Amino acid sequence: MSENPDQFAIVADAETVEAQAAAWFRRRNFWTWREEDQADFDLWLAASPSHEIAYWRLEGAWSRSERLSALREPEHAAVPSRKGYWSFARNAVAVFAIASVMGAAAWAYFFRPHERIFQTPLGGHQILSFADGTEVDLNTNTVLRARIDNVHRRVELVSGEAYFKVRHDAKNPFVVTAAGHRIVDLGTAFAIRAGEGQIQVSLLEGRARIESSVGSNQHSVDLTPGDVATASATSLSVSRKSTTELSNDIAWRHGLLVFKYTPLYEAVAEINRYNNEKLVIADASIADRTIYGTIPTRDIQAFVRVTTGALGLHVEKRGTEFVISR
Repeated sequence: MSENPDQFAIVADAETVEAQAAAWFRRRNFWTWREEDQADFDLWLAASPSHEIAYWRLEGAWSRSERLSALREPEHAAVPSRKGYWSFARNAVAVFAIASVMGAAAWAYFFRPHERIFQTPLGGHQILSFADGTEVDLNTNTVLRARIDNVHRRVELVSGEAYFKVRHDAKNPFVVTAAGHRIVDLGTAFAIRAGEGQIQVSLLEGRARIESSVGSNQHSVDLTPGDVATASATSLSVSRKSTTELSNDIAWRHGLLVFKYTPLYEAVAEINRYNNEKLVIADASIADRTIYGTIPTRDIQAFVRVTTGALGLHVEKRGTEFVISR
């Protein structure tokens, strides 16, 4: 029966993943390996963390077995035959099958130094410091997948918002992926917000490049301080903001939200991101009224006071909702 790992798609169970990993392993080690094979293999690895775990666990079993075999071989041993390699591959797969029983222990052993997932709850804030000198602030309800070691400096903003203060290394650039787009550090401080089918990248210091697939075309834009790039599946645009505006946008790092003549509907949506209790606009005619002020992210009562005092609106508490009306 022929093996065609190129056609593997989303996996259904652990047994399927193991079979796919074994097929890729044999192809890489015993078949002619082409550039397009590497591209397909990279896509398969990126499709799921379970793919990486299965494959590199098998690779590790092979490496350990080879070292043990070398210790037993005489100094001038003959080169093993192709048939011998196939036999050895089957043994390695057997070792891999045993290793798969290790479950969580195997995960910790092989992947603890490489990839970690960080998550903040609603209203949460977390500051991450990585060994390469990079710092990342995670805003409310954010998920970040990070793989930073001597070889990789790659993170994925799965959802939410984060501020990056990156230590530049031209030989090993820091790359952030979000919603299918890539942001490459060129010596930079920047913020990314992902959601609603698009991302927004705000550059505060240095330079960064955003690489985006718009339709069937590839687009790349170098950003300078003050640039705000908005990218979706169909468009990529860049606007400008002042230093003050950018600082206000990331005031969440200090637990604050800054509103300067912000439409009420936008302000309500923003503060709702941080609180279990929610604000609701009951009268559409007041949605465009503007609000001005600085409010703590978790102090929904302060927002209510501004709404009633400065705007003269009525707010009624109904369960876990604050209903705003005339």
